[in-house]
Amino acid sequence: IRTSIRKLSILHEDSEYGIVTVSVGATVFTPLASIGDPTELVERADLALYQAKNAGRNCVRFHRLADDYAKDFA
Repeated sequence: IRTSIRKLSILHEDSEYGIVTVSVGATVFTPLASIGDPTELVERADLALYQAKNAGRNCVRFHRLADDYAKDFA
């Protein structure tokens, strides 16, 4: 999705890239991870999204429930 949107080259004058780009934050639930509240999934995905934005945008960060950091899949 991120690459496809960038390839569209939609002009965006306020972007440092000059075009529309996408940052993505994702997480996953596995039966081995203990999760008490489904909102934790959303919170972890949001954390990964902000890590992607802070890393310069136009990238993907993935956060596993057991991780204290998000992995870069750019």
